[in-house]
Amino acid sequence: AAGTDEAERHDLAAFCLLGPLNKMIAGLAEENPYRALLEAAREVLRGAYPGMTPAPSPVDRMRSHAGGCAPTAAGCGCGGETWAARPPASRDGREPAFKS
Repeated sequence: AAGTDEAERHDLAAFCLLGPLNKMIAGLAEENPYRALLEAAREVLRGAYPGMTPAPSPVDRMRSHAGGCAPTAAGCGCGGETWAARPPASRDGREPAFKS
């Protein structure tokens, strides 16, 4: 991130780092030695960006629709499909069985 501008670093922290760090910390037991490392990384980000909150993840946004979804024009950006309506991915895992 050293070659990026401040806005890109801010977006990286908000959209890619803080949320996943919080989820990983919450998923680890207090005695797990990696928890302290993750907490330290989170504190460094909090120090660099005071008051920043993690941006909602696209998956969390999709789940908040409770199985349904609004059209893209409504602003969610997911295309208006429900995940339950999608067929499973192909067995080989190389390409999804669903193509839009």
